Amino acid sequence: MTFTEYIRRVAHRSGSSNTEARRVLDAAIDILQERLSEGDSVSLRGVGTFDTRLRQRRTIRSVNDSRKIVLGEVRVPRFRPAAALRRASAGASPMWWKDPRHQAAWRLAETLVSDLQLYHRSRLPANLQAAQAPGEVDAACEHALGALWRDARSTWTEQIDPDIRSTRDHLIEAALRHWTGGSSEPTQPLS
Repeated sequence: MTFTEYIRRVAHRSGSSNTEARRVLDAAIDILQERLSEGDSVSLRGVGTFDTRLRQRRTIRSVNDSRKIVLGEVRVPRFRPAAALRRASAGASPMWWKDPRHQAAWRLAETLVSDLQLYHRSRLPANLQAAQAPGEVDAACEHALGALWRDARSTWTEQIDPDIRSTRDHLIEAALRHWTGGSSEPTQPLS
């Protein structure tokens, strides 16, 4: 959200004009900057606390010519969010991993893929890319592993609730994690 959009929303909720809302917000920002420049902290209920901390003098090395450079003490701004703001932010985060059914699905997927990797390393799919669509990954795995992949997919389908399977395909994610050398999270949504 841009500052202009924020002003429009504040004006709408407060029943004031955009000009009045901008003037009030500009004044609030000015006061915040003044207080921080004087070393004070400012607490805003439901938002958090703004303050500064002193960063000690330190020596760094120049990346251009490897000379040592001394940086003096400097005050740096800091923000500590209020509990209400942390809860609101956490509510926007995907929390599928807290669901025990997803945890069980993830463990089964990791076991199936790890077993295939352990016992059939020479047949693993080559050239899997983390950015591939789930259907492409599934097809590449079936092409490389044949009945072994179909058995793993069948076990996955039989043991995992359809709601969980439709939310995240942990089997495809595990294949990508193990067989592309990727991170623990997929690069694109798999739903």
